[in-house]
Amino acid sequence: MEQPLSRVELSTVVQGLRDELRAAAQDGADDPIALEVGEIHLEFTVEIQVDVTAKAGFKAWVLTGEASATRERRQTHTVSLTLKPRNRHTGAVLDIANEEPADLSAFG
Repeated sequence: MEQPLSRVELSTVVQGLRDELRAAAQDGADDPIALEVGEIHLEFTVEIQVDVTAKAGFKAWVLTGEASATRERRQTHTVSLTLKPRNRHTGAVLDIANEEPADLSAFG
């Protein structure tokens, strides 16, 4: 059975990525092997919804699930993001593991 197509706000997807990186750093705090996070490349199929009544202008929705040929025609776009995670206060790159216990206070 086909999964219904659903929408998730792009900001929610990016925040979820932050949460996952934070959790990975905490999980790897006691591991002797540190993994530095480099650039993160994300690519999404998005649907742009224009809101003529709101001052925000538009929302970019990330589409999840599979679209079938019988679905209504939607105007979609591909968005590609490159993120380079770093500590907001020190500018240091994020390590997934560290010999010292992780200090995540600067990451929210």
